[in-house]
Amino acid sequence: MTRLLHSHLSLCCLLALMACVTSFGGTTELEGASGRLSVAYDVPNARLQTPGPVVVICHGFTSSKEEPLLLAVSAAVQGKGLPVVRFDFNGHGKSGGEFAKMTVSSELDDLRRV
Repeated sequence: MTRLLHSHLSLCCLLALMACVTSFGGTTELEGASGRLSVAYDVPNARLQTPGPVVVICHGFTSSKEEPLLLAVSAAVQGKGLPVVRFDFNGHGKSGGEFAKMTVSSELDDLRRV
């Protein structure tokens, strides 16, 4: 009886934890104009099977996709039910390429590739 109760409580705890997970996210890499682009994505569970708009967040000069302000904006957008993609332009953050060789044109090309 005790073992059965323990198993039941463990299952309830697992289900409660699963209910707390409200989004699916991860990281990947894409080929950019000047090397690999580091990309992070977060998709609210309600949107996993539903096509629709995606918000792409671009960082500023000398910044990265991990900037605290961008993370806060990403969380707020996800809270509204929209998927978010953040990425590092070439020569920034975890992306390849050299910062000194980055141009506005190469950043626009990176954005198109994302």
